Amino acid sequence: MSDSEDDRKHQDPSEDVDVGEDPFSKPAPPKPKADTPEPEPEETEVEVTREPEKPKQAPAPREEPGSREGTVRVTDPIVDAVSGFSKFQFKVTDPKMTMPEKATDLGYWIYHVVTKCELPGWGKNLRVPRRYSDFVWLRDAVCYDNPGCIIPPLPEKNVKGQIEKIVLSDADLLSYRQRAMTKFLSTLAVHKYGKESEHLRAFCEKETSDWEAYKTSHKRTVDERTASSTGGTMSSMVQKGKEGWFKMWKKKGAEQSASAEETEKNTKLEDRKTYAKNMEEALTLAQDRLKRHIDNRHNISKSLSELSSFLNSTGELESTTDENLGSDLKNSGNYTNNLSKLSQAQAAKENMQVYEVLKYYVGCFVAIKEEIRRIQRMQVTMNVCKEDVDSAAIGVTKATGSKMAKAEQAKGTADRKYKEAKERYQKACILFDEEYADFHANKKRDLKKVQQTFVQLQIQFGRQTEKLEHAPIQPAVFGQ
Repeated sequence: MSDSEDDRKHQDPSEDVDVGEDPFSKPAPPKPKADTPEPEPEETEVEVTREPEKPKQAPAPREEPGSREGTVRVTDPIVDAVSGFSKFQFKVTDPKMTMPEKATDLGYWIYHVVTKCELPGWGKNLRVPRRYSDFVWLRDAVCYDNPGCIIPPLPEKNVKGQIEKIVLSDADLLSYRQRAMTKFLSTLAVHKYGKESEHLRAFCEKETSDWEAYKTSHKRTVDERTASSTGGTMSSMVQKGKEGWFKMWKKKGAEQSASAEETEKNTKLEDRKTYAKNMEEALTLAQDRLKRHIDNRHNISKSLSELSSFLNSTGELESTTDENLGSDLKNSGNYTNNLSKLSQAQAAKENMQVYEVLKYYVGCFVAIKEEIRRIQRMQVTMNVCKEDVDSAAIGVTKATGSKMAKAEQAKGTADRKYKEAKERYQKACILFDEEYADFHANKKRDLKKVQQTFVQLQIQFGRQTEKLEHAPIQPAVFGQ
């Protein structure tokens, strides 16, 4: 056997593996005609590198997900998602743990938000430090200004304790959070109303002191925050509004006075909320099962890596007495190590290209439920204002003399508040209908694509595994 042929049979699997195409990168391709064969998945490359073992410490997180033994570089799905039609490019990077001045306070992570923008008047290359709470503030502010909009979700808030935060060594977790926050900014920047928000520009441009002053100047009352907040994270929002103002209003019998148009809107909103709830539960189950599958790949990769080390060690020992058998054992060790790398790379691709897409849509359905609850609260406010108008009108009919002016003033105030509440409610309903239709179009495209991606990844993995030909086991030679 020639050297080139032997090298080919023992090549590193990282030379043939790729992350594939990100499911957010572009709309799904048109369905092929009946007589056109399904295109074969492309086999591309993923770079796998090894890093020396480092002492345990609070790490500078890596931007690519990978194991402690190496890094699997995977393209960022968010950058690909908006590269074709967005004027913005975002990157959330360089997380740093900030320790509090008081021992009783918890530490927190500071992220650096890098923004590149092609719009006139914007800075070309912006870099500002932001906390997770700043992302939450931005989302809440955009939601408040645009009732009815379906604003993308944020990743879950880190619930780890102080000690766990300090010694956190899971670079994958930090990388996921950075990708999810980048996804939020990227999708917000292509949203019809999000990209025009003054809050987004302030978030991207203002340094820490100016940003804090900006938030203070836009501080709302507790009632406004309660009425507008949709939570915004991928898991916490579902805990809110179990009773809800709408149900309280129904208990009082106020729905009996609703018009036929309002009743129809109520029914449609409730149907959509039920659908969102069912989809959230179904996708949550799907992502949980997929997570088990990915965890199994990680465990298999770890076991294969350990087996490879044992085989190589055994081969080295055996070579001192039987070079033939020692060589076979070391060849098997190399083959097993390549299988381990393939499994690790496959887990990273399935995690980013499939699992994180499902997780994102779970958060979207939770956001839809919360936006519906918000619209229902607006409807409650509108009906309460209508009751105030009726009460004020009765007051005018009963008022006499000097009390007439005061009663008419109260009637005018009630009319104004009812008109504002009604306009806000109707505008939110119209906007939500448009947003809901756009959401379903994107959801259909992305969930079809993610299924195709999952199938293609399995096909690629099978073919790449098949390429890892093991060197022939040499015949046993006795009597030497």
